[in-house]
Amino acid sequence: MSSGLTIRIQREEACTILVAIGEIDIATVGQLREQLLPFTDSGHLLIADLDQVSFIDAGGMRALASAGKRLAMSGGCLRVVCGQARIRRLFKITGMNSDISFASTVSEARHPLTREKTRGPRARDKRTAESPPRQRPYRRAMHGRRHLRSR
Repeated sequence: MSSGLTIRIQREEACTILVAIGEIDIATVGQLREQLLPFTDSGHLLIADLDQVSFIDAGGMRALASAGKRLAMSGGCLRVVCGQARIRRLFKITGMNSDISFASTVSEARHPLTREKTRGPRARDKRTAESPPRQRPYRRAMHGRRHLRSR
């Protein structure tokens, strides 16, 4: 079912850009992992351009999320370029957007200030340690009370 995946690597002075073209599914996720692996311990900026990806499954998202975690541990950063709302929504629904920075264009991903602006929901959480805990909604306690049914 896979129409294949083509990956191009562009090395620049400040970053490396991985351009994926095609579908990222169970048949091609190994190829994606293989191409991501050499860059995960580099401690540099890696940009994964998914604008030409027509489909991505959970395995592909997992590969990108784990590469993002490894890069963060080595002092680097993974930024995913994806202007397609449906693919971004998949990352959001699965919760895998918390470890990855997203950008709409490659030039936006190169800019260092976009990371804070496009991080996942954890970066946008305005609550701090000093914030009071959220109040639970009022629920009527029915402890020990019997409900009478009409017979």
